Formats: sequence, structure tokens, C-alpha cells
Amino acid sequence: MPWSRRVLVRIVLLAMLVIVPAASCQRPADLGAELNTIVGPYRFSVVAWEACALLGVGCSDAPPLDGIAGLDDATALETFFTLAEAQRAVEEQMWIASEEGLAELWEHLDAIQAQRAALRSQVETTIARQVHDALDREGIWHPFQRYLALPLRFPPVGLRLDNPPTLLVISPRERIESVREVLLVQGMAAPTRNEIETAVAALGYSALVVDLGGLAVLYPPLIDARAPLEWTIETAIHEWLHQYLAFTPLGFRYVLDLAGVRPGYEIATMNETVVSMVAQELCQTVLEVYHSGPPPAAAAADPAPEAAPKAPPDRALFNRIMRETRLQVDALLADGYVDEAEAYMEYQRLYLASQGFYIRKLNQAYFAFYGSYADAPTSVDPIGEEMRALRRQVASPREFLDAASTLTDRTALQKWLEAD
Repeated sequence: MPWSRRVLVRIVLLAMLVIVPAASCQRPADLGAELNTIVGPYRFSVVAWEACALLGVGCSDAPPLDGIAGLDDATALETFFTLAEAQRAVEEQMWIASEEGLAELWEHLDAIQAQRAALRSQVETTIARQVHDALDREGIWHPFQRYLALPLRFPPVGLRLDNPPTLLVISPRERIESVREVLLVQGMAAPTRNEIETAVAALGYSALVVDLGGLAVLYPPLIDARAPLEWTIETAIHEWLHQYLAFTPLGFRYVLDLAGVRPGYEIATMNETVVSMVAQELCQTVLEVYHSGPPPAAAAADPAPEAAPKAPPDRALFNRIMRETRLQVDALLADGYVDEAEAYMEYQRLYLASQGFYIRKLNQAYFAFYGSYADAPTSVDPIGEEMRALRRQVASPREFLDAASTLTDRTALQKWLEAD
């Protein structure tokens, strides 16, 4: 795409998307100046990131390295994600390394990161092309194709593999609902997260600083470079779909929710659920066409003594406990037992830790953030099953998107299902 066209596309997208994090700082009013004082030094700069992505100001791609330059796309992709596994292994070893060993590990880590940086642009282009092809196969072109049958892709598929920012999620203590989300800097240490969460809690709210796997309010969307291939492909599709839906009734209402103009927790859940369901389907298409199907599940290796703990492979127990916890917390909060609900969540967090599942903090903000994905096994939100019912009524991901994108609230979804 010519440079001038890329600029125009990004300006259009930014008009819809980049205003969201700035606008969202206006709600709720009683958080105002006090919250800004707490998070001010840690805010993520959307403007600086877009200056890098759009104009190349303040950033540059890594130069080619010997043994890395000239790789074909398939080899570059395989090398990039093999190096990602090596990077995670080195980072785990750092937990137990001696001072002398740590210096050697840092040197090794720097070398791995340099090789991955040299491959990043090629890998981004390759994944974008594969996602573009999967969308072509499903006939998903642009948000207006029901009215304008042109085979033009909008928004253009793109991605940036890097370290995404963190997100401060704020919920009232007396109910589970995300009333404010603030983008914060990347790689925030646990003590700093705890400090911010404690300060927000002193204002009477539940707060949690979470890591993001991807961010669609940027263009191109920012995706965690440390993740495995399958997850990266699915997230690239997921974030593109958010940008696609932003130009539809369903997605635009999500933009209004994020901006605080028209808050609606259910509309956020509907958006996230639709996007997750379609992204999972299209990811399977990419894997089958380009990668000979989904990768086999890796055998869990025994962690080194005192290494960072790993969750056991059996997720059924975790899913069951989290569903039970959410249901009980909802019941306690509905009856006004806020302190009891918080004590129960901490008890459940410790119990999960005893079973090998480590959650840094389990509170209302945790459920407000992760509960918006109603298709997840841990979700208790009926929107998930309602969306699955809608998906069963249509023949393809495109038809599902066409139907879901016209919905303006949950009542519209229920009427659609009743009419069938």
C-alpha cells in the first residue's frame, strides 16, 4: 500500500479508535483528579506509539543479522517463534540463577531478542498476509459490504509485534462492572501494580492492573511478541475484528461505551464474545492452510526448583472453581455483603494457589475484565450461550458477523433468537 494511502487509512482509524482512551478518562466523574494523580507517571502514550507506527518517529526496525537476513517467510516464522520459546526458557532460568550466571543469561537473552527484532517486520507481514487470505476465503471484506459489494479490505490487516501496555481496570466494590480502564506503561513490576491498586482501592473501588495480549485502539494493533504462533494468529484476527466492528452498530456502541458516552457492560460483553468466537474459527483456517493444522499440545516440563510456578495442564478444575466463585460472589454482592464477597475471593485465590493456579489478585475488577469474554469456559454470563445460539443459526463466520454487527443491545439479540 502506498505511503500516502497508509497515512489516510490510519487517520480514519485513529479518528474512531485512538480517541477512545483519551475520552474514557472522563468517567466516572468522582475518580477525576485523584485518579490522574495516581496513574499520571505511568500512563501509556498513544500519541508517541502512533508517531512511531505512522511516521517512524522515535523508532526503527532492527538491522539484518548474519544468519537471519534472507530467510524465506516460512523459515522466518518458524525461527521467530522458536526463538520465542528460547526466550521464555531463559527468562525462567533467571529466577534461580546466581549473580554470575545471571550476567551470562542476560547476554544470551539480548542475543535472542536481537535475532527476533531482526525478523519481526517479516513475520508481521507474513502473518498479516495469512490473516488477509483467511478473510478472503470467508468473504469478509469490510463493514459495509452488505450495502457495498466491493472486494476491498477495510480496515487493512496489519499488526505490530511488541510489548503491549498494561491496563488498569476499575470496578465498583458493590457490583462487578468495568467503569474505567486506563492504559499504563509496558512491563510494570508487581510492586508498582500493587501500589496503584492500593491507591485506587483507597478511593472506594476495586482495581487491577492486567497484562494485555493485544490492543485494537492502536493502528496497526499491538500484539504481544512473546506469545506462541497459534495465539498470535488468533489475537491478530481478534484485534482486526474489533477495528472492523467499530464501523458497525454493535462495535460503534462499544466505542461509545469505552469513551464513557454511553456506558453499557452488556454491549462490551457482546462485542468481545463475537470477536472471540470468529477469531477462533478463522485462526483454525490459517493453521490448516499454512501450518498443517493446530500444533500438538506440548508436554509440560518439570519446573526447576524455585522457578516461577506453572499452572497444571488440567484446566477443567480451574474453570469449575472460577465459575463457582463468580456465582457465589454475584450472590453475595446482590445481597449487599461486599466485605464477605471480597474475603471469599481471597480465600478462593489461596485455594487455587494450593492447586497450582496462581492469580496475583482476585477481585471485582478481575471478574469485570475477564468476564467480558462470555464464550470462555469460566464465564457465567448468558450472553455466551445466546451468541452460540445465533452462530448455530447461520452457515458461516461472515453471516454470523453480518447478523451480530447489526445488534444494538442484548434485547435485540434475544429478539433475533426468538424470531427464529
